[in-house]
Amino acid sequence: MRAWTGLFRSGSVAAAFMFLACGSDAGAGGEGGTSGTAPGGSSAGGAGSAGAAGSGGTPGSGGTTGGGAGTTGATGGEGASGGSAGQSGSGGTSGGGAGAGGIGGVAGDTGGGPPQSVTVDYDFTQGLQGWSAGFADYADGTQDLQLDSGIRTLPSEVGTGKGLMIQGHNRSDDLYMFIKRSVGPEVGLRAFAKYQVTMRVRFASNAQPDCVGIGGAPGESVFLKFGTTTTNPIPVLMGGVWRMNVDKGDQGNAGPVGTLAGNIANGQAGCPGNALYESLSRTRLLDVEQRADATGVIWMLIGTDSGYEGFTQLYYQAVHATFEPVP
Repeated sequence: MRAWTGLFRSGSVAAAFMFLACGSDAGAGGEGGTSGTAPGGSSAGGAGSAGAAGSGGTPGSGGTTGGGAGTTGATGGEGASGGSAGQSGSGGTSGGGAGAGGIGGVAGDTGGGPPQSVTVDYDFTQGLQGWSAGFADYADGTQDLQLDSGIRTLPSEVGTGKGLMIQGHNRSDDLYMFIKRSVGPEVGLRAFAKYQVTMRVRFASNAQPDCVGIGGAPGESVFLKFGTTTTNPIPVLMGGVWRMNVDKGDQGNAGPVGTLAGNIANGQAGCPGNALYESLSRTRLLDVEQRADATGVIWMLIGTDSGYEGFTQLYYQAVHATFEPVP
């Protein structure tokens, strides 16, 4: 009789031990013993991926309080699986705590904050740097306009280095010669932001002041204009004449994309004389504030609108522009 009793007791312990071991695999505290003798599982299973905290069960009748909260529950998120964080058995006071929340992703760059002031500088000794040249306001098929442009060595009287040369013979009494470039987010401009733009241009001209020419003076009748636009400014054929697709005004009259910035007359008096080149600088705050397009792009346009029916050749040396945000 004693031998059977001893065997029964040792068997009960083994059964209880097996019962507890099975409870740990499910990621939940072991069930409270229905007889009130088996405590709840003493360790929670591997924590789930931050499942909801287990709800405490009502202690089993006569049973001891269920095992403490799973100690691994606090580090939730590390288990490969396991569902809800260890839920206590019916005899447990509480399940394992919910695992810590996962780490949030890095916030994307939303371009927050107000637009900032932007400054750009171009020295044509370094090449075109994205600038290009063009011509407009002449009849299609006009001969011998002598149109040309490109990076050239500066005239010796100006100094060393190179410039963006542009030239043409104004046989239409209205030749427009221009250079252009776009800027955008790569320099800090913001989509749809509005800017007040100031441009400073340095160029070499051999047009002397107070000279007389056909249709107008070679210096004072060649008007320099600065402008900005969100439209790529190009010449288009209209009624047999090449016209700009933006309104830069006409000769001495300004336009929305053509703020008057003076003329190309240099300071060498004594016309007619030996027409030497001289480096000049013109600075203007543009008449029209410019809003960037949906991609943050603005085009800069610099050109001469000529009323002088003769040959004009300029060397653009440098361009400086500032974009100040407008509330």
